[in-house]
Amino acid sequence: MPSPGINVILCFIGGFFPQHTAAYMNFIHYRYANRSSILNAFALALTRPTRSVTFAKAFRRRMASTDRRPITEFFWNWAPVILWASLIFVFSTEIFSAAHTAGIFEALLPQLFPWLSAGEIQRIHAVTRKLGHFSEYFVLALLLMRALRNEIRNESIGRPLLLSIVFTILYAASDEFHQSFVPSRSASVFDVMIDTTGGICGTLLSYLRNHRTKTLSNPP
Repeated sequence: MPSPGINVILCFIGGFFPQHTAAYMNFIHYRYANRSSILNAFALALTRPTRSVTFAKAFRRRMASTDRRPITEFFWNWAPVILWASLIFVFSTEIFSAAHTAGIFEALLPQLFPWLSAGEIQRIHAVTRKLGHFSEYFVLALLLMRALRNEIRNESIGRPLLLSIVFTILYAASDEFHQSFVPSRSASVFDVMIDTTGGICGTLLSYLRNHRTKTLSNPP
């Protein structure tokens, strides 16, 4: 099937020569009606001669015949991943630097646990931040595996597992690189290792859960 980019080009050509391109676009639409995208529908609406029907009506008609399931599935699969990755990016800003979160711990913990010393509060703060790194990428890996399993349904679980781990490592490295430009933050290879460990654990947990589900649904 011609790519959406080709159809966009035809869209502009059709604006000048609609009579010559309409036949081709109609053929593409009816041949691949079940797999046509919104972009193809838009291009087809532009190139179709509309003497008695306005452009808006033609576009709505083509949109009504367009299969929107791929777009809906894309957002269903990847929106949680994008949102969580964006949240990790926010956590890497100056707002959540160690200097800011330390103030919260130093103000809150003495009220809840008066017997804690200043050194113990600092250690709790440091451990909590590292657990935060682990948890962020643990959840990211779970969401990645969910999206990849839905996208790659007819292949073995090995490919989603590998892609999840690779993406987690790359995103963790890029996140630390981003922190190197934040005034109150710094890049840390140790944090990348913690992030990667969380991502691997999340990936393996998702893999084991998926394997167990398949085993229970298909007993020997």
